[in-house]
Order: sequence, then C-alpha cells, then structure tokens
Amino acid sequence: MARIIIVTGKGGVGKTSYALSLANSLKDNVEVLYFANEDSPSYLYDEFSQVPIRNLQLVECAQEYMLKKLKSKVLTKVIANSSFFKSLLNIIPGFHFIVYLGTAIEIAEQNSEKTYIIDSPATGHFISLFESTGYFASIVKSGQIFNDLKFIQDKLKDDKFVNVHLITIPERVAFSESRELQKRFKEIHNVDLKLVMNHSFLSNNLVSQSEEKLPQFIQHKLDEEKKLRSSKEAKPVSFIPYFFEANFSSVLTRMTQFLTKSS
Repeated sequence: MARIIIVTGKGGVGKTSYALSLANSLKDNVEVLYFANEDSPSYLYDEFSQVPIRNLQLVECAQEYMLKKLKSKVLTKVIANSSFFKSLLNIIPGFHFIVYLGTAIEIAEQNSEKTYIIDSPATGHFISLFESTGYFASIVKSGQIFNDLKFIQDKLKDDKFVNVHLITIPERVAFSESRELQKRFKEIHNVDLKLVMNHSFLSNNLVSQSEEKLPQFIQHKLDEEKKLRSSKEAKPVSFIPYFFEANFSSVLTRMTQFLTKSS
C-alpha cells in the first residue's frame, strides 16, 4: 500500500465519506491529514474518525519549513509575524498547496510504518494542488527551493509512495469529468488516478436483484450506470454500493464495513 493516499473528486460525490471510511477500514497505522484552510469539513473528522487525525495549519506548516532552512527561531518568528509573509501565503496562486504537500510528504517520510490519507480539495483545486510544484519549479529554476520542489514532484509520481483515488458517481457529467481528469494526468504527468465509482446502484444486491420492480427513476439510473460501466476509455477500479441509509453516520458505517471486506 502507498504511504500517502490522496482522495479527490467533484463536490458532492462522497470523497469525504470515502476518505473517512477508508481510514476507518484500515484502522492500524493510519492517520488522516486534512488541510484546515481548505474546503475539508473538519467537523466530520472530529466526530466520525476512528483513527488519529492531524489538522495541517497553513501558517504553522510554512513556519516549520522556514525554521529548517533558516535554522534560526528568532529570524523565523520575525518573518512569520510580518504582514508581508501572511499576505504572501494567500496572494501567490498555488503556493499554499506546495506548503501543504511538502508537510504531508515530510510527515510520511518520518513515519515509515504509517499510511496517511488526505481528503484533498475538489477536483478543480486538486489540479492546482498537483501542478503547483511544476509551476514554481519553472520559475525558481535552481537552488534549495528548486530541489525541494523537484523532490515533491518525484514523490507525487512515485506510485509506491503516493496513490490518488478519484471518486466519481454513476452520472454522465460527473463520470465524464472524472474520466477526462484521469486521462489528463496520465498523459501529462504520467500518474494513474485510480477511479472509484461511489453510489453504485448495480453494486447494491437488493437493487440489482429486483430491477423489474423498481421505480422508473431508479431503473433509469441503473441503465445509465450500465452504459458508463461499458465505457472503453476508462473503467473504475472499484465500486462502492449505494447505501439506503437515513444519515451520514449510518452510511459511513456501511461503507467502512464494505471497504473492510474488500481489502
């Protein structure tokens, strides 16, 4: 298993429930990392995670990096407390993603026995997350920062160190966007995004075994999913059944049980 598993997907496809369920299903030697300043719903982790969670704060991560490079607590504190520094973190597009990624990779490097699961931003921001290192490396071009950026790039492309699980659902628009993203990353970055289809009606035995008795709108969803599954361009590597549950907690329990059996 990879040292870091990044979970991404379009908003509303269930990436957070998948990330939590995956972490809970693994249990031993696993930790969840989430980027506190991004769109991850931290309250869900606090309430439902059965494994340790670590809240990565942008300013703190940047300060730790500066301290390692400057080797001076006083100088680091002076710079970190300046309004210019705080503005810099938020003004430069994609810079905060480099800080987060560098921190996550360093944590994983220091703890070789653990697997770290990251619930990354939705796919639009995920592209920036992944491509920011190359963008800044092309600007810096040399020196220690350039070397650090190349190190992050190499780790992201090492499938033994980092895996990306791209969550989608059996709807044409969402699936098409996921398929295009998967294709783009393979062609440009030589990185395989593992496509996971969530909310699969065909994977729910109760639904698939009583197809003729189902309401028309569910039959329509089944037909659409069958067409998507037959796509030759990209096929999901795994399917998560649609769980007919009344609340998030129950869905999370069922998904965790399913992933535990599947592992």
